[in-house]
Amino acid sequence: MIRRFSKGICLATMILLVTAAVLSGCGGAAQEPESIPETETMSQPETVPVVKYAPLGEATEGSLTIKLTNKIGKNITGFEITAEGKDPVALLKDDVFAADETRELFFKPEEGVKYNILLKYGVDKEMVLHDFPMTDAEEVDLLLSEEIGYITYQSLSTKEEKSSLENEKSLIVPEETTAAYVEPIYYEEPVYYEEPVYYQEPVDYGPQGDDGCIDDGLMW
Repeated sequence: MIRRFSKGICLATMILLVTAAVLSGCGGAAQEPESIPETETMSQPETVPVVKYAPLGEATEGSLTIKLTNKIGKNITGFEITAEGKDPVALLKDDVFAADETRELFFKPEEGVKYNILLKYGVDKEMVLHDFPMTDAEEVDLLLSEEIGYITYQSLSTKEEKSSLENEKSLIVPEETTAAYVEPIYYEEPVYYEEPVYYQEPVDYGPQGDDGCIDDGLMW
């Protein structure tokens, strides 16, 4: 009886010791924190520009916005963006860009492409703004000097005030003028015609009498 009781106590003690060891081992081990997945970098969506003035072009995601003021003193009836090897883009249709009016140009240029702007005004008159600073200007004044179109603006890259007038003058090709042919006039000295003078030998009528008769009594 005593032996059975002792065996029971020993068995219970062993169970307690094993349980304590297991519990102490679990409690002492540092639990690794759950790894939190890194937040994926989300690309910012392109925003649509807010339209403040009458638009030239359509405000779309990623398009540039340039404020243009018409200071050429005339209404602009045509506005086209041109580039070598590309079709012109007409942005003024059935409308007039009035003198002293401000509008917003919305355009998404391609990288590395140089753009020109063709303006039509007056009666069948045109001017070209070469190498328009699509990515280097936010506000541009359109100007006209002696029928030469040019712009002024503040450069975004250098913060300098710039004018394209001298550059536009250097690009002007003088028109070839063909003078009308005029038949040369040669002065000729007048020719005076003189009647020929004929010399006549004197006629010898012989001796004459006092009565005016010649020989044989013939009167002359």
